[in-house]
Amino acid sequence: MTVVAYHGFNSARASHDIVLINELTARGIDVSAIYNNGRISFTKKVVLDKESARLIIQE
Repeated sequence: MTVVAYHGFNSARASHDIVLINELTARGIDVSAIYNNGRISFTKKVVLDKESARLIIQE
């Protein structure tokens, strides 16, 4: 059995992602680079711009 086939992993990952977004937002960090209309995407690497408190996509 692979990890992806284990449904509990997907549930745990979704919970982790939501908690992460909530924590970053609570700290005043703009997460619009990875979170939009209730959807979270970690397909691209992001870095924190400390001056603007924003996550930005790293090219």
